[in-house]
Amino acid sequence: MNNKRRTRKPKLPQGEFTTTITELLTDGRGLAYANDKPVMITGALPNETVSFVYKNKRKQQLAGQVTNVTTASPDRVIPKCAAFSVCGGCSLQHLAPSKQIAFKSSQLVNHLTHQAKTLPKQLVEPLQGSPWGYRRRARVGIKQVKGKGRVLVGFRERYSPYIADMTRCEVLAPALSDLLMPISALVAQLSIPDRIPQVEMALGDNALALNFRHLDPLTQGDLQLLQSFAEAHDVLIYLQPGNETTMHGLGHDQVLQYHIDIQTAQEQQSGQYVAPLVMDFLPYHFTQVNFEMNQLMLKQALDWLAIDKNDTVLDLFCGLGNFTLPIAQRAKYVVGVEGAKPLVDWANRNKDNNQIDNVAFYQADLTQETRLMKWREGYRYNKILIDPPRSGALEIMPLIANLAPEKVLYVSCHPATLARDVEMLVNQYGYQLENAGVMDMFSHTAHVESMALLVKSPKK
Repeated sequence: MNNKRRTRKPKLPQGEFTTTITELLTDGRGLAYANDKPVMITGALPNETVSFVYKNKRKQQLAGQVTNVTTASPDRVIPKCAAFSVCGGCSLQHLAPSKQIAFKSSQLVNHLTHQAKTLPKQLVEPLQGSPWGYRRRARVGIKQVKGKGRVLVGFRERYSPYIADMTRCEVLAPALSDLLMPISALVAQLSIPDRIPQVEMALGDNALALNFRHLDPLTQGDLQLLQSFAEAHDVLIYLQPGNETTMHGLGHDQVLQYHIDIQTAQEQQSGQYVAPLVMDFLPYHFTQVNFEMNQLMLKQALDWLAIDKNDTVLDLFCGLGNFTLPIAQRAKYVVGVEGAKPLVDWANRNKDNNQIDNVAFYQADLTQETRLMKWREGYRYNKILIDPPRSGALEIMPLIANLAPEKVLYVSCHPATLARDVEMLVNQYGYQLENAGVMDMFSHTAHVESMALLVKSPKK
């Protein structure tokens, strides 16, 4: 007898319903009220009258999907992607790009106003690049679906764990999007099509790579098919039978590369030349998915910090050295600190390959006591850059206060945690918020990337 309790799906109202949208929520869904209950509706914009169906109920929150728009917002546009209505990869393709970035800027301002209780002296213009074909790295799911008669390759559906039925992705770089259907055909020929759950796609400046995760061993025939695919499509194939440490190239030991080629405003004005950097990485490494925006972000960071040869800079959560090495080209000395040892190893590799000798990388858990760590010994940091995960950097705010740099540059992927941490730096540790602005790193999604510059308040 099976005594396990089964979780019953909540019963949802059936049929189509009509409502008016009151506002756009931070996740990109429209908020409406039906029978005096809030409903979060995908595909809806403020002030629109829409028909919708209920899709799910989680933690007493009702969610729905637009089926028809009776009264459309003037900000509405036709989504470019054919799979937008079902794919969970994007949430804002129906909103004009200029209105998307305005929406994201308003989120930053709202969080700074209500959480940090401060606004910047200058709210800078958003950083923007191309809204289409920008994504050069993605992990997409793979699933053999007999009812569809083919292997699906793509992102998850919005309201289910299934893979969206898509033939193209308009936010992926065209070279990656063009491979979705060929990958589908390839996996269908393998001996274990139902044991390959995902592929990591990454486009470098030197090559395109596909990293296939496989749960069972591949046969010799499978390896031959993969090798033929690599040659036909001019791609590097990696295979990953276990965790990330098991990833290996199929018949090669090559790595991917991207370039950092920027000139600060001061360098442009003076005509000073700074050599481009070449950064090595592997498909599963964290790198910015939007290379165009990465260049703009780095330039803005350097301009705001105004790095010169007298500066000793600390870069926290430094990863592969994306910020660290451009700063080192312009500073006296730089220290990068990262929690993941493999990323520290690759940061050192990039340092050596670019022949930069005024930088040191350290592995450290920044949530622990740091006073006895080597990167704290013998350095007097006058500028600090932090690029934390979505959870923010609350634990290290006392550390920053103790180091007392003249400038702190905060790069954020979540405005709520940015505002929380800024509040502490401003109201407890004597900093002023000079600049802040958003960066459209993920067009057509609700993700809000932003940057803030804080300076030490003068002593009274």
